[in-house]
Amino acid sequence: MPLAAPSRRMPSPTQLGEFLGDLLGKEITVTARADELDTDSTDGLLCGVLLDEAGQIGGVCIADIEAAAYTGAALALIPKGAADDAITAGALTETLNENFGEIVNIVTGIVNTPIHAHLRMSGVESGVSDAVRALLIKAAGRASFDIDVADYGAGRIALYAR
Repeated sequence: MPLAAPSRRMPSPTQLGEFLGDLLGKEITVTARADELDTDSTDGLLCGVLLDEAGQIGGVCIADIEAAAYTGAALALIPKGAADDAITAGALTETLNENFGEIVNIVTGIVNTPIHAHLRMSGVESGVSDAVRALLIKAAGRASFDIDVADYGAGRIALYAR
């Protein structure tokens, strides 16, 4: 009988901070959270959905609107005010949404390993779908973080993977 692959390794706060800092060209402060994001109330949450090779949800990056807006703005050097406006409106602009999706796509590289099914970015969803909730229940890899993007602001982000 073949042995099962060990659970997918999640990044440490230092790894995620350095990765995002290099990507965004900003100082990023990342600290681990003891609690997970509250997905019962999905207002203000965005999910970068990651599919495995079979097209099934194999992972997800969930961010509050603040983390998504500030990282999305920082990626393209969009002024902080545009991110603040999106946060106040409760929805990302198309550009901020696309930028956040690109960040999730790149961050996927942190959780992809040679011994696990390759995950690829599918898209960004507003809220937490039932399919994502099903993954959250069985995700072996899970990590939640507070992030602060220098010159922009702070938010929360979590990574989950089978």
